[in-house]
Amino acid sequence: MQSADLLINFDLPWNPMKVEQSIGRIDRIGQRHRDIYVLNLCYADSAEDIVYGRLLMRLAQVVTIVGTQQMSLLPVTPEEFSELANETLSAETLELRAMERARSAQQRTASMETPPQELYQIYARLAEQAQQTRVPVDLAAIWQTLRESRYLRELGCRIHEEGNEPFIIVSNIPGVVDGTAITTSRTLFDTGSPTFEGRLHFATYGDAIFEAVLQQIEEFPLPDGIRRLEVQVPGVQASMVGYAVAEPGVDGLPHCRLVTSWDDLAMLRLNPSGSLSELELEPLRQRLRDVARQEFAMTQAVPRIEAVNERAGRSQLQLDYLVGYGVLQSRQQTGVAEPLFRREMQVLEGIFQGRDSVRVRRIPAAFARHLSGLLFDLTLPQVGEEGFVDAPQPLLQASLDAVYRVANSLKRRRAELSTADAFSRLEREIGRWIS
Repeated sequence: MQSADLLINFDLPWNPMKVEQSIGRIDRIGQRHRDIYVLNLCYADSAEDIVYGRLLMRLAQVVTIVGTQQMSLLPVTPEEFSELANETLSAETLELRAMERARSAQQRTASMETPPQELYQIYARLAEQAQQTRVPVDLAAIWQTLRESRYLRELGCRIHEEGNEPFIIVSNIPGVVDGTAITTSRTLFDTGSPTFEGRLHFATYGDAIFEAVLQQIEEFPLPDGIRRLEVQVPGVQASMVGYAVAEPGVDGLPHCRLVTSWDDLAMLRLNPSGSLSELELEPLRQRLRDVARQEFAMTQAVPRIEAVNERAGRSQLQLDYLVGYGVLQSRQQTGVAEPLFRREMQVLEGIFQGRDSVRVRRIPAAFARHLSGLLFDLTLPQVGEEGFVDAPQPLLQASLDAVYRVANSLKRRRAELSTADAFSRLEREIGRWIS
């Protein structure tokens, strides 16, 4: 159905999620139209007419609030649909609620998105790093080796020239059917060759045909003047391989060279009668270890970075709980807390709305000093047991979300969950950490 660009909803459900699902029938992967259109039909002067007509028109008029992002789901609950139909809720009140939720959704989305300029800079740095770090053997080097190999030509392998996208037809390789073709051209591998009916294999590591060619070549022992070196990378399940090559030295003195990439083969001169002793190999092994440590430095740092991030994430979650606990405790002590948890949270959301920050006290200083990597500053006294935090909107919202998660773990009906029960469960969760 992604070939369609118009969806007509005949019978609008009161569950907005079903509307979203029907839109997803055409707004999906494979959709080639730049714009798609949704036509919703409903009875005149009905509850649907008010909500889907009037509210959508108002939302379109205030696009500066919700932004230009797609908003196919109305910020209206099925319960509010029923209240509107029963005339226990006015259209004006429902409109105000929808607008406020739309504004909040836009703010949450903006806080989670990476600005385009920052994203561009990230990609630019990655591209720069990729240029600085060259792989030991690339596709160009592999193709040069296959094309210039006298041994492969003597086996009967031949190069098939097809414009700028040549490939090699393999013969007399054990385990490979004669006439099998391999190429290093991504374009040729994707599109195929009009003059070759068989399957083209990609000449890179992991391909069975290419691995068979390598295995055939590795059957021959290395000359005495070449030794394979392999070192393990500390802390990583990986190894690095290099080759020690004996070269004719200056003034007849022997020279030993370390080869770790295709570029190292440039101007390489092999001493056919040379030999390598362990005394000569050990400095090259040490150099190879140094290269491995430098190459895998970031990989080796991953466990440490992961541990730091995990501690920071756990600390931030604990701060969220402490802020939520402090807010709930303050309202309970002043006797203004709502008995029902859902109502209490709605009141708190209303209080926090539009405020830049709220000072939350009763932060246990001894416990808070162990928190690390926090996104927000804590004020902890040198003397005393309690500190405070001037919680901005992101921290307040994260704290309310954390309190909701704790309350949901009680497995109670939403309409029956009390503020006291939720507060008690949050207190036990914090106590488990502090102890």
